[in-house]
Amino acid sequence: MRIFFPSNNLPERLYAAQILFVTMLGLKFETEIVNQPYTQIYLDNGSSIIVEDHFFNQYPIEKSYFQYIAIPRNVKLANKKAIPFLAEQDIPLLFGNDHWNIVGKQSVLGIDIFAATFFCLTRWEEAVNTVRDLHGRFPASASLAKKFGFLHRPIVDEMAALLRNILEYMGEQLPPSAKKYELQITHDVDQHYLWLNWFGFFKKMGGDILKRRDITTAIFSCQSFLGHKFKKYPDPYDTYDYLMDVSESYGIKSHFYFLAGGNTKYDNKMEQQIGKAAPILKRINDRGHIIGVHPSYLSATENTVFDLEVKRFRTISPQAVTQGRQHFLRFEVGKTWLFWEKNGLQMDSTLGYPEQSGFRCGTCTPFPVFDIFERKQLKLIEAPLTAMDTTYAVYQKATPSEMEADLTSLLEAVKKYKGRFTLLWHNTSFHVPEYQAFAPVYERFLQAATASS
Repeated sequence: MRIFFPSNNLPERLYAAQILFVTMLGLKFETEIVNQPYTQIYLDNGSSIIVEDHFFNQYPIEKSYFQYIAIPRNVKLANKKAIPFLAEQDIPLLFGNDHWNIVGKQSVLGIDIFAATFFCLTRWEEAVNTVRDLHGRFPASASLAKKFGFLHRPIVDEMAALLRNILEYMGEQLPPSAKKYELQITHDVDQHYLWLNWFGFFKKMGGDILKRRDITTAIFSCQSFLGHKFKKYPDPYDTYDYLMDVSESYGIKSHFYFLAGGNTKYDNKMEQQIGKAAPILKRINDRGHIIGVHPSYLSATENTVFDLEVKRFRTISPQAVTQGRQHFLRFEVGKTWLFWEKNGLQMDSTLGYPEQSGFRCGTCTPFPVFDIFERKQLKLIEAPLTAMDTTYAVYQKATPSEMEADLTSLLEAVKKYKGRFTLLWHNTSFHVPEYQAFAPVYERFLQAATASS
């Protein structure tokens, strides 16, 4: 199979093709550069597929699409009546139209699948849209996917399925898909234990009563601390063995990502406590589960902070540290991924929205990332975050049944496209009043997620 590309924005086009053909479909291709305004895929049987260009040709100077006006202003839907090869009843049209035509051995597709794939995965939308929340994060509400209702759809996987269906219709003999559905259970350890000392107890009691005016939680805090202090009850946050027990019962491994430092009020004073993690790390390592790093609040944008924390955490971890996630899901295009790459980390799982579940990168498939400023593909793999506990319990104030319904819907999509469902459930989200109602959902979801399709 050969793909003929226009010469402008070539690294960007090649990256999108790499994702669709190699990462998604497991197909190899050869490349030629030609003077034509569209991409053309030549098949081994003499047929060809023209994919119209509705984006890159408008910005022939490199990186000239780095402007807010380049983001689509409207997203319509193409349906199966117009394009019968869609995997769903319709598909969002980020770039292009619903034109489909075939004459003899040549077909023409109006959906610019290359531009849409590049848009979703590289997050250049976040580089040119400067809207940020209190923590400097790009909010779901500002995203094209949320505005036009496709945040819960892995549209890049849908476009890969569309491409596969067209290739097969045009007579290309394709091997069975090598992709397999995966479940990745992760636990961000933002705080090792709830009860460190008497000072911490009185501080929390004061907060429960004076700040939050929550008498129920204050009573719980009192009973929990005194029970832990004098009767040796387990600390409410010491759920590590429980989490490993549950994962092992379903034949999977838990991934524990430890906060690696930080001096801001959002880092739980972990800068002074990181050394206390050693006994917990040993317990996890002895049982064969995965240890990763959880760089602190400021590390997403400050290279020296990131470097220091990763280097220090590696000195206390009994495992090689190759993966993790940013604290508070803080991420900046053009910076954070490069920090991970520079430190030899292999997999990041930051890219989800804190206030919304779904597919921030438009995919449920782990993918190699692309640095839009240097215009090159990196070695780092992004395994996008699908959903997390605090999205429902804290941000959305959802009920457990609403949470479970949403997780089930997302799971169906991930299984259909043989992607990876990455769930974040904190070690702190079980034995405290604000999360106890949600705790049973955890095991029910793992049961559903590991059940045979």
